[in-house]
Amino acid sequence: MTVSGAAKGVVAKAQEGGLIVIGDNPDVAALTAVPTVGTALGDVRFTSKTDAPGPAVASFGVQLGRIDEGRHTTILRPKVCAPFCAGRDRVHEDSANRVAFVSIPIACTLDDDAARVQLSEWQVLVTDAVERFVRVTPTRTELVLRSDFEGLSALAHLTQLETRCCAFFRFTFEVNATNIVLAVEVPADASSVLQSFIEEITVGI
Repeated sequence: MTVSGAAKGVVAKAQEGGLIVIGDNPDVAALTAVPTVGTALGDVRFTSKTDAPGPAVASFGVQLGRIDEGRHTTILRPKVCAPFCAGRDRVHEDSANRVAFVSIPIACTLDDDAARVQLSEWQVLVTDAVERFVRVTPTRTELVLRSDFEGLSALAHLTQLETRCCAFFRFTFEVNATNIVLAVEVPADASSVLQSFIEEITVGI
């Protein structure tokens, strides 16, 4: 069929609703070929990278070997300040038999009022409890308790309070066949503190 001088394809009545084969369309202009964009690159690889050297890491600011694991709260004590406080090393051994060192300052954390109250408690108890005292060494004094003294629990509680504020003190109750002894020990750099402490608490003996 020709319309306005151009041939047009038509669908015969018998072909309606069926498959129609489309062939060449001479009235449609050919498309312009797409020019080549560039050379095909294929797989593109990046330059391999390795670990680059960096500045050395500074050493730790904490001496890890001096941390006493679960008991390290004794390291940090409020109101304790060097430079006038000396220190000591106390050795602890945990369940794995590993030894750790803890620096214990030679200082008391109580303020003046609390220290006077606690000293008064010592003087009262020691007057009732102690029969005599013996300075065994500059760092160890033994308080021999009276055989009829019945306030042992109160004395034990007071020693516990003392170690809370003065961690460098070590109190030990030693029991033998004749008496009970309260041994008070300090490190070598606190011998003068021990002497003053004993003199103050035994004024009533």
